[in-house]
Amino acid sequence: RLMFLIILFLSVIVVVGLYYFHSNKSKECANTIFNELLCSLPYGVLALDKSGKIVFYNQLFMEMFGIGSGYINDTALLPEAIVKKLNSLEGSEPIEISIDNKKRYLFVNKSEVKLGNFLDGYLFTFWDITEQELLKDKYKLAYEIFKNSLSAIAITDLKGNIIDINDSFEKITGYTKDEVLGRNISILKSGIHDKDFYANMWSSIKETGKWEGEIWNKKKNNDIYPEYLSIFALYDNEGNQKNYVANFADISDIKRYEERLESLAYYNEITKLPNKKFFISKLKKFIVDYRDKSIAICYLDIDNFRKFMDKHGTEISNNVIYQISNRILPHLRTYDIISHFDDDIFVFVTIYDNQKSFEEYLEKIQWAIYRTITINGEPYNFTSSIGVTIYPEDNDTVDELIRHAQQALYNAKLKGKNKISYYDIIMSKQIAIRKEKYQAIEEGLKNSEFVLFLQPKYNIVKNCIVGAEILVRWQHPKVGLIPPGEFIPYIYNTDLEVEFDKYIFDKAIEAVKYLKNNGIEIKLAINISPKALLDDNLVDYVNSRLSNFDSDIKSLLEIEIIESTSIDNLEKANSILNRFHHLGFGIAVDDFGTGYASLDYIKSLPIDTVKIDRVFVSDMINDPTDLNITEIVILLAKAFNKEIVAEGVESLETASALIKLGCEIFQGYLISKPLPIDDFVNYAKYHQGIKMKLNIENYFNSKDDIEIYAAINSFRRLVEMIKEIGSAKFDQNKYDKIYFNSISWLRNKGMAYFDNKSLYKSIVDKMVKMKEIIDKMNKRDIPQDMYSLYLEELIYTSDLLETLFK
Repeated sequence: RLMFLIILFLSVIVVVGLYYFHSNKSKECANTIFNELLCSLPYGVLALDKSGKIVFYNQLFMEMFGIGSGYINDTALLPEAIVKKLNSLEGSEPIEISIDNKKRYLFVNKSEVKLGNFLDGYLFTFWDITEQELLKDKYKLAYEIFKNSLSAIAITDLKGNIIDINDSFEKITGYTKDEVLGRNISILKSGIHDKDFYANMWSSIKETGKWEGEIWNKKKNNDIYPEYLSIFALYDNEGNQKNYVANFADISDIKRYEERLESLAYYNEITKLPNKKFFISKLKKFIVDYRDKSIAICYLDIDNFRKFMDKHGTEISNNVIYQISNRILPHLRTYDIISHFDDDIFVFVTIYDNQKSFEEYLEKIQWAIYRTITINGEPYNFTSSIGVTIYPEDNDTVDELIRHAQQALYNAKLKGKNKISYYDIIMSKQIAIRKEKYQAIEEGLKNSEFVLFLQPKYNIVKNCIVGAEILVRWQHPKVGLIPPGEFIPYIYNTDLEVEFDKYIFDKAIEAVKYLKNNGIEIKLAINISPKALLDDNLVDYVNSRLSNFDSDIKSLLEIEIIESTSIDNLEKANSILNRFHHLGFGIAVDDFGTGYASLDYIKSLPIDTVKIDRVFVSDMINDPTDLNITEIVILLAKAFNKEIVAEGVESLETASALIKLGCEIFQGYLISKPLPIDDFVNYAKYHQGIKMKLNIENYFNSKDDIEIYAAINSFRRLVEMIKEIGSAKFDQNKYDKIYFNSISWLRNKGMAYFDNKSLYKSIVDKMVKMKEIIDKMNKRDIPQDMYSLYLEELIYTSDLLETLFK
């Protein structure tokens, strides 16, 4: 309405000017005044007589319609479409025109004017509203994004009262728009978080204008759910906060993935106690927490339990083991840690005060286990043997401490079972060897005998090397090249370990410069030990080494922390890693999924990249359990927007499976073994762009194909091990693990999912048949002279599985 009034006013001015021009005796003077008047107007002006002839116009009109300088008097100079629009106009309305293929929007007022003999026709005034129209489109687009965002969005005033919400808010919370407008956002509070939590959150918003993190909220139906929430402030022209925008997503599925991953990776299926991997991580932390105490590592085995399993089978045996675990737990001290390694093996750790009280403690556990257990009406009493090693008298790595306790257990068995035995054999020799190795490594560092090898990380989709992991070798002057497994354990958790990591940083900087001079700019990953990571001076040391280099050198370095190694101070680790991050370093977590701290690491530390542990990758196409764990790790990493790298990729089948699961970056012998730096330069120059994807993309058609293939391989491995029963090659523990994983998969996923798919039904049927045969062979439920016939049938069915899959 205001625009219309303004244009009407301007039209009056123009008409008055025309009249003045027509009636003034001094035409030259009037013409000058009128032209100046027309040119000064911020709007285009055009006058046509009834025949369509141009009577006058101003300069802005010519600019609006892209007409060059000079005099025009014919509407033919205007595009025909525009002439039609002008003739069809009635009163005031907006029009759209195209000038030099660019859209422009004009608000036009058309007035019929009769001015003596000078003008009997139409007066047009044009207002350029292009900017306003484009702004309107932007507002419309912004609203569409707001309305259709998959994340819930709520806009509030400064008191938290809701002004607007989008559709996803209604879907996630259950509240409709009418129910929440004008109400405070606090209606979503779950009651889980205390006042300090919200006070800190709003303090951050008011001071910094933003906050983000995990929070538990409540839906309309009172269901409590986890969400990832970000809040930011909107500001007025004076810089004052005027509104808050909350953006959140329901992360219940991610939490379920976390729980599933934890269950698969950390706990024994039978007793729900920590498994070996979890226990090793906890033991490392236990040693750190009680560094000033003597610590007893105890390895317990149920005597003659293998015979019991052979007689009663797996199901009853598992039930007995579950009962025994519940008998042990009440006798453990509050700070003790325990693990169920496998079958009838339990390992636990406690503080060793003195031998008398310690042995009384162990005897109570043995007596609890010995109490009668009734099975099918028959009473059983189980004895147990325990092997013990004491730290720090036995000052070895965690893996070695467990092995020493296991050796002590064997000694207990040799003594007649139901005994307790301590590890103390050749202890002095071991200490001497360790000291000698330590000194040799220290001397090797001084002489720069440690060299870098680089193993490429290859993006199979982009067909290029995207980085490399630095691996260290000891170029010993007498022995030759020594792999890291033969020297790293001897400096573990010592001051020399920190010096060693600093040495590697220096070498890594030289490597980045060397590669860059050869035209190769990729990120090199440096493995860093927990002790070095938590060293207060490490960042300053590295920064001083980089002070004379360009920032792009820093951006080509990446820190790799090992997830399976416990970092006992995550807050400090987070602070140090953030300092590295600010220097330009990337951050990766290695061996992801093998330690108990996976979720803490990925949530608490500034991690860019997750590396799937080779333990899962190398066996994923032979074991459906490892395949499922690998898939969960990939899904979890993607949920947190991390780059994913698979370690230990050694076959085209594994690579194909990983691509189907969503992982594109590989590291392993399929790509390349670790290379000396000159060999790596040649590799990088001549192997970029290899079309490896063409060789692997046709291996599997779907994720189902991959899983059924892994299950087939698992059953085939089981059959191969059955062939070895009774020979020196046979490994009972390995056999039991493969059996448990294969049968567990068949009972659950195989029967519940794949058996209902016609494509795989015949395969699952054969697996069921194999299970029946294997169970009879395990229970010795067949005549001895029929054993070979059953084995032949098993081998035949196993071979048939592969044929059916093809």
